[in-house]
Amino acid sequence: MIILITNDDGIYSSGLNILADRMREAHDVWIAAPDQERSAVSHGITFLDPVRFVRTGAQTYMCSGTPADCILYALHGAVPVRPDVVISGINHGVNVGTDIVYSGTVAAARQASFIGVPGIAVSAQTGETGCAFEAAAELICQELDRLTQLWSPQVVININVPTTYDVANGMVLAHPALSTEENFLEVYKRGEDDLFYFLSGWERNHVKQEHPSNDVEVLKSGMASISPILIRPVVHHESMEHFARFYAPGHAASEQ
Repeated sequence: MIILITNDDGIYSSGLNILADRMREAHDVWIAAPDQERSAVSHGITFLDPVRFVRTGAQTYMCSGTPADCILYALHGAVPVRPDVVISGINHGVNVGTDIVYSGTVAAARQASFIGVPGIAVSAQTGETGCAFEAAAELICQELDRLTQLWSPQVVININVPTTYDVANGMVLAHPALSTEENFLEVYKRGEDDLFYFLSGWERNHVKQEHPSNDVEVLKSGMASISPILIRPVVHHESMEHFARFYAPGHAASEQ
């Protein structure tokens, strides 16, 4: 199988290289990854400026753009192969709940799905013992055939692996948890009208919801989570019914 690997932590990150080494044992592996860390850039793409690809190895390319750029440009010819699957990761830290919206890791896999190539995002939880990169790589290697068969063009597959993980445990299907933010700003003044702001923390509260098998709870149980995430925006059906009172087709403005 031809595998294209990317990430948002940068081309020299441990997670990416551990995954690539493990996959090379049985597959034809190519890499197109950012030249520096691009965490939390979501699905940004570059179209007003050129994107640079530098070949740093026989089948490895360093990209000046975002994670989504890596795949967008690679699948349109910047990398001279058409992969059977794109794997984004292994990310240093999980992408669960609404963090999925911010994630450059998930965005790169989503971009593959946009173009019709199976996209799989893989993230490992951080902890006192580090990240379970090796276990996550082994899990993906074992499940790759099944994952590519389960994938459909409507989804990106998002996988998260806890810190102390036994590959024999497999994965549990999970809904993304609902998250709220508690961020704080630090302010530095150069002048009265020249201010710098820094996020002093990136705190997330995960709110329990109607699905007890959500990705946060699955990780707490020591299991890996797997979620097929829709790649297209979808409407909120309850809001559609409410909005239809005012904006339904054929509804005259004078009737509002």
